Amino acid sequence: MLKKSLRLNRKDLEGFFKKRARFVSGSIVSARFTENNLKYSRFAFVVSFENKQKRKGRAVLRNLLRRRMSEIAGSLIKSIKPGQDIVFFIKLKNQKAPAYADLKKDILYVLSKSHISRSIL
Repeated sequence: MLKKSLRLNRKDLEGFFKKRARFVSGSIVSARFTENNLKYSRFAFVVSFENKQKRKGRAVLRNLLRRRMSEIAGSLIKSIKPGQDIVFFIKLKNQKAPAYADLKKDILYVLSKSHISRSIL
């Protein structure tokens, strides 16, 4: 779990979405990046579903993916350049969570493609 200071709160997210941000997409994860003028990077995680119908058990899956992405971001925090606000997005097509290894691989790909990581791969 990321420390509270490393997470974007609701007020920060509102400001984030008003800014012009770079966008990078992988096969599972997409991300938007902006600079935050701080000495550390901050993160947020958004999980949504393609099918908008109400389904039972979606909160469990959504929170599982948020925890996984938070854990991955925490393990990579040393290799990410400081001073970035990063929001990761996942839009699921079905009721299955991607495997942890696939999720980590895609986040690494997105970070390397965005040029804000310090030689992760």
